[in-house]
Amino acid sequence: MQEYMPIFAAILGGLVVSFGWYRTGKLNRENNIHLKRLDFRIKALESFLPVWREIQKNGNAFANPDVVEKLAAARESFHLYGTQNDIDLIEKLVNAIETKDLEAANKALPALVNLIKQGVRNELQIDA
Repeated sequence: MQEYMPIFAAILGGLVVSFGWYRTGKLNRENNIHLKRLDFRIKALESFLPVWREIQKNGNAFANPDVVEKLAAARESFHLYGTQNDIDLIEKLVNAIETKDLEAANKALPALVNLIKQGVRNELQIDA
């Protein structure tokens, strides 16, 4: 039995090392996926900022085809990378704009802007 002890120790050591490699690889992969998801979410939230700037500059911003195109791109980003709450808010705004319901658009816009501001801050873990 004594002559087999080094063999058992080598096998046990190899198993521990291989389990450590596997676990480290899995944790690194999960971290990479989390970082990629975070990057896409922040880009989706930021995609609305050009539309918001145009709305602040011009009261009739949606008559401009560039703004409508930017809103469509933001809408696509929200649908691809946003949460259900993000999608619901952008859809409320888009539907209000399409139906020319100014009151609904004025309600949806501040909620969406607040969601974007808080979403980016939360994703980046910024307090305030």
